[in-house]
Amino acid sequence: MSAAINFRLKKPELEKKIKALEESLDRDRSWIMNEAVEAYVENHEWQMQRIQSGLAQADAKKFVSKSKVDDLLGKKK
Repeated sequence: MSAAINFRLKKPELEKKIKALEESLDRDRSWIMNEAVEAYVENHEWQMQRIQSGLAQADAKKFVSKSKVDDLLGKKK
């Protein structure tokens, strides 16, 4: 099942870029917009999961030691 959604592009130059993608990928605008929205949503879902995981670890007082952070950043002790 699909749903039709209309919206306005805030940046006119995006329309030109979308048209260029249509031609180079030999795909229609609907396919390109679906791919873009799916990638955007998946990215933000991933970010929110990571943030929630980090908050849960912080609530459980599970922190990385200073020496581990220094090691990860390549800092000398």
